[in-house]
Amino acid sequence: MTGAENTRATRKAATRQRILESASRRLRSEGLKGAGVNPVMADAGLTRGSFYAHFANKETLAREAFSYAIANDQAAWLDGDDDNWSNRVARLAASYLTSAHRDAPERGCAIAALASQQADAPEGFKQHFSETLVTTLMRIADDRPERLDDAIAILAMLTGGINLARNLPDQALSDRVLAVCQNALKQLADNPD
Repeated sequence: MTGAENTRATRKAATRQRILESASRRLRSEGLKGAGVNPVMADAGLTRGSFYAHFANKETLAREAFSYAIANDQAAWLDGDDDNWSNRVARLAASYLTSAHRDAPERGCAIAALASQQADAPEGFKQHFSETLVTTLMRIADDRPERLDDAIAILAMLTGGINLARNLPDQALSDRVLAVCQNALKQLADNPD
């Protein structure tokens, strides 16, 4: 590869990443309908015409933006060095059920943002979402099948808690939802290994 080809490839990769960042923010804050080509490209500082140099269509962009969001967001709350199950669950609750997460959906969990929209999603996106959901459940369970039921309860409490907190206009009640969900998960965490 020549220097010019390398420079072009580097620029193209950087542009693609800008588009994915823009689309992932819009997916999380506005859902599938908010991640239209025109607003995504405008947010990325690009023209609509350059979109097709990077993605075949809007559905491809949505799937890739969702994957991008998952890859970048889950590390913040799923990755950790836990010495036991109780510590793992407590850490998950403390890192996910926060006012910062509640107040910035555009940087938050893509699963929580898009779960309620699956009925209207294109089939390809539904399948990708479902596969990601199963993978996430196994990551929560620390790849231990015997912890799958716990992982289901944990993810339901995390995503349900954050969505409930986001939809309450009263700040004190919203904060209470986060605290109650954290405490409920800590009780679940007390189950022995």
